[in-house]
Amino acid sequence: MRYEEESGENDLSLLELEKPVQCPDSGLPVCVPERDFAERVLIPETLGLLSGWTPNGTSLDATPTVIPVTHADREECGQTLNVTVTTRTSCEKAIVVTGPWMEGSVVTRKHKGTWFLTGILGSTPPPGQSHVLLTTVPRYSMWFKQIMK
Repeated sequence: MRYEEESGENDLSLLELEKPVQCPDSGLPVCVPERDFAERVLIPETLGLLSGWTPNGTSLDATPTVIPVTHADREECGQTLNVTVTTRTSCEKAIVVTGPWMEGSVVTRKHKGTWFLTGILGSTPPPGQSHVLLTTVPRYSMWFKQIMK
């Protein structure tokens, strides 16, 4: 699988760390869900949390911002952002409009006490938009498994 510059698809990287990362006490592990579970249960039935950094002038805010989001209709999102929503992308709508988000911001969802990663922001959405277009992480779960063997 290769990055497609024209469409922006497959804009993910997977890094193999030399040593495990020690998370702070406030950090929680996040799982990558199987595609069917994500598309049938997690995304349509649970509220998501968009979390990441927002720019503050020429630097980033000191702490991450977190806002609730809901899954948005493909057509509505495509029209709002003037993009094509593909099978490997999805759209979330923020409950409130906030400032711009940095690439790499994530959407997670909690199900029965476990957090799951459902999307990664690949590009900064236009200012003042409540919609964000994300790479749908569960669509890559098979690729992750192949790479991590």
